[in-house]
Amino acid sequence: ELDKAGYPRELTLAMVAACSTLGYLIPPSISLVIYGALTEQSIGALFMAGIGPGLTLAVVFSVYVALYCWRKKIGQPVHVPWKEKFTAIPPNLVSLFIPVMVIGTITFGVLTPTEAAAAAMVYVFVVNIIRKDQKLTFAEFKMTFYAGANVIGFMGILIVGALISKIALIQYHVADGLVTWVQAAGVSKLGLILIISFLLFLMGCIGEVLPMVIILIPTVFPVLYKLGLHPWWLCVYLVLIGG
Repeated sequence: ELDKAGYPRELTLAMVAACSTLGYLIPPSISLVIYGALTEQSIGALFMAGIGPGLTLAVVFSVYVALYCWRKKIGQPVHVPWKEKFTAIPPNLVSLFIPVMVIGTITFGVLTPTEAAAAAMVYVFVVNIIRKDQKLTFAEFKMTFYAGANVIGFMGILIVGALISKIALIQYHVADGLVTWVQAAGVSKLGLILIISFLLFLMGCIGEVLPMVIILIPTVFPVLYKLGLHPWWLCVYLVLIGG
């Protein structure tokens, strides 16, 4: 659709690639839940910490694309009547309530992340039954269940491996040794962050970054935390880099 509207391919591909990181930052984000579980941080606090950077990046991307298209005179403006805009809101309020419910219940301590996910699934299932325009068949439900089971199994193996690695690193005081080595080498906090970012960049060139970051967290997080960086900032940073 963007090609038909006259937008150049280099702009659309870069925009899609850059905006894909927003899904990792703006809650409800499964990445923040996983990082919070691995680093023993509050999921609600991480959700609140991710909203600001996520919305800021969304505004920056939008303004940049708008100015770029205005300067280059590319793209075709789409004019939608205000009546059509307002009539499109009510049917989507049901879907927009899901992130509000998940974030609100977790942030205010009403539900745990697992309970909030289960409540969201029940809510979607009940709404699908009540609404007349969409019906979930048994075949579609089975396919969705299998897809979810595959993702859960894959991520579960990675998380278990990361937790085992975390226990081993704590047992042998690896984080303390790395902190001592970094301080003796005279590497600053910024320098260490740049090194980790470059390492993740290289890892992303050969495979999926998110699983690699999950495996890397037990080593990286304690070192950066002991050097004085805030744990919530670290989680948001690693989520952004991992995205």
